[in-house]
Amino acid sequence: MTIQAAVCREDILCGLHGSSCSASDLIFTCVWNKFTTHHFLSFMPRKANESTIFMEYHTLLNKANYTKFSNHSTDNLDSNELLITMEEEAPTEFSKTEEQPISAINKEQPIVNLNRDIKNGKRFVIALIAFTSITVVNWFIPRHQWPWKYLILEKTQAQTLSLPAQLQQYYNLRVAQLSLERPVMSTFFEPVEGGCCGMTEQGHLNLLKAWEEAWQTWGWNTRVLTEEDARKHPKFEALESQLSQLDMNGYNHRCFWRWLAMANNKDINAGWMSDYDTFPLLLTGEVGKELMSMDGFKSWSFHVPTLIHADRSSWDRIIDLMMSVISPDLDVEMLTDMLVLEYLYKNLSEDEMHITVWENFMYEGAYIYKQVEGKEGLQIDCEGANLALAAHISHHDTRKSIVNGVFPKIEGMKAGDVSEGTERRADAAKIMMKDYREQCILNPTSS
Repeated sequence: MTIQAAVCREDILCGLHGSSCSASDLIFTCVWNKFTTHHFLSFMPRKANESTIFMEYHTLLNKANYTKFSNHSTDNLDSNELLITMEEEAPTEFSKTEEQPISAINKEQPIVNLNRDIKNGKRFVIALIAFTSITVVNWFIPRHQWPWKYLILEKTQAQTLSLPAQLQQYYNLRVAQLSLERPVMSTFFEPVEGGCCGMTEQGHLNLLKAWEEAWQTWGWNTRVLTEEDARKHPKFEALESQLSQLDMNGYNHRCFWRWLAMANNKDINAGWMSDYDTFPLLLTGEVGKELMSMDGFKSWSFHVPTLIHADRSSWDRIIDLMMSVISPDLDVEMLTDMLVLEYLYKNLSEDEMHITVWENFMYEGAYIYKQVEGKEGLQIDCEGANLALAAHISHHDTRKSIVNGVFPKIEGMKAGDVSEGTERRADAAKIMMKDYREQCILNPTSS
């Protein structure tokens, strides 16, 4: 199945007529039509700077008719009302959101009608001169020497905040507000002592960090779930009792915990889970919000739980079904969460599992590279990557990629070294994401 299948015409795909297309055809292709690669750049987060923050802040104050500068007027108005309003709408914890890049500040700026909002021409001229002066100061004077003492916003309270303090408070609140608009991509990580799967513990930590950076850059908030989150689920002890009877290594044991951790996640913006060796391609935060609009259990990699979205009740339902069949006698090659999920799918209906999407929209072959006859070196596969939500660079597929010569070139690594290549998956992922952004997004004609 491809999203370009002739049977699924655009008018059919967007729900105007009935069709034989699967649910994921209908969802993903309509999203594809709306969010093509041509428009992909509009979803790439833009890093905010202080001048942008100041411009937005000052515009809002002008629009609300709050601002009067102390050097030019004695009847200063209270500018703190704007901040109080924002505080009521913003989350209480700023520590997590401050670290996230701001992705939508440009489209959140209000449109100001000067003829309507600025009733006094003198005030407008004063504000314009002040803003121009600040911009010049911003460009030519070191930050620690800014003459902010001439731009004090007076407040009715006993304590007066200087403009830099107001700006910092506004910045924190703005980041917090924007973080509410981002979907959350969760992963589960509980280190295995000594490492596993061909990687040291540090190698796994490096990969986790690369995962966080990639998803945050693509317009997501990220959350790393741990054993502590799984233990909060009321069925943790019951699951542990079942798993203790099985011959299972530490890695596979932990894989079952992630289902409890996700089922216990109360964040309304959450619901998405990926492995920490899964990296986004088409799946920006904007696309993620579109795809999460449908209820039910949605797997974008068949029975491999590397990229899933589900509402909370569906997460609970799946872990309940898993627990109902887990036993030493279960007819599977090995007792892993992946094979148990496959067993459920083969033996139950999609309605019983509340499945609304069960398809594969992962890049085929892990790393998005290919060898092209007549061309030297690896070529990035933009065509294939632009049909995939994400790339899953599993340890198994990493070994295959190294052997087959489609593993990104890492400085200082000997070609064909499976051991070092597996350990340095984080470096490979960063190179892959950089190449994808530069060659398939920013300059698509080069590939």
